[in-house]
Amino acid sequence: EATYASPNRVKNSPGVAKGYCHINNAGTLLSGSYNVASVTDTGTGNRTIVWDIDFSGVTYSLAGAVTINALRFMFFDTFAAGSVRLLITDTAAVSTDGDTSQAAFGDQ
Repeated sequence: EATYASPNRVKNSPGVAKGYCHINNAGTLLSGSYNVASVTDTGTGNRTIVWDIDFSGVTYSLAGAVTINALRFMFFDTFAAGSVRLLITDTAAVSTDGDTSQAAFGDQ
């Protein structure tokens, strides 16, 4: 039987990304993001992503990747309902910049 899932039901499904974005090496939010109000570059390898619509708490999940021509590590720190901090380091644990892409999943 064919069923219809309304856009609101799809949007609120637990398996659908509630926010995503691409941030360039300079810390600038690129076009094509969803549910991202802003990105603040607070220093080398340190960015804060602010959500348009807050999550219901701090227990949401993020997936992401950092792209640059050297080995980098990206991790998320300081979760808040309305924002999350993104950190990037090199293999020596030194803060560095890089292009990043990330997606967030959770309840809003």
